[in-house]
Amino acid sequence: MDKREERLRLEAIKRYLGGEEPSSIYRDIERSKSWFFKWLNRYQYGDHHWYKELSRAPKLPQRALDPHMEQLIIQIRKNSKIQSMLR
Repeated sequence: MDKREERLRLEAIKRYLGGEEPSSIYRDIERSKSWFFKWLNRYQYGDHHWYKELSRAPKLPQRALDPHMEQLIIQIRKNSKIQSMLR
């Protein structure tokens, strides 16, 4: 996690809570309007760690094939290869 980015997020919201205009804040720290409001919304949602980036990893792990299905696929591929060699 980039600590500099976290500090910028915290600083931006602190300045906003101090009464500063959003446009002044995001221009001063060279970020976009959408960036500012993304972090303001996360702050307002109430999560204690609102300033931390959320994981981009998939929510569910890839499902593995059950062993029976895996063997069926292997057998079909072997048969298909044999059939193509016989042609």
